[in-house]
Amino acid sequence: MKKFNFVALLSLLSFSALAADVTTFTCEMTQFPKQKFAFKIKNLGKPSMELLNVNGADDYSDVFVTNSRNDYVRRTVDTLNGQGGDLRDLGDRLYFFGDAVGIDFVYFELFKNSGYTRGFVRVQFDVKRGYSPAFCVLTK
Repeated sequence: MKKFNFVALLSLLSFSALAADVTTFTCEMTQFPKQKFAFKIKNLGKPSMELLNVNGADDYSDVFVTNSRNDYVRRTVDTLNGQGGDLRDLGDRLYFFGDAVGIDFVYFELFKNSGYTRGFVRVQFDVKRGYSPAFCVLTK
């Protein structure tokens, strides 16, 4: 993963903010304080809700970004990108799933009753499992 300034990473995500209802999520897992990752959702809470790619011209570019040097956080983000985030609205929560090479799995959920600011991340890396509460700051 390339090293970028976190502000530069967020600005890369802002390509479609001009004409759409776009929400930026800046999140961290409580297990790894100050190790942030970010993503954007267009039309949050609406039937047309979708994750936005870093490079809008490339449907296969990353959705989740981080500048963390923590291997666990980077692997979590890379695994979520392996499935393009696989966003699902389950009514009471947003659910994201990541699968990298069939042995790494990430389940990331944010609860609607918290305004999508609280949730958790569950991971399975090489049959080792982990869990961390997560919280996000949302900005328009």
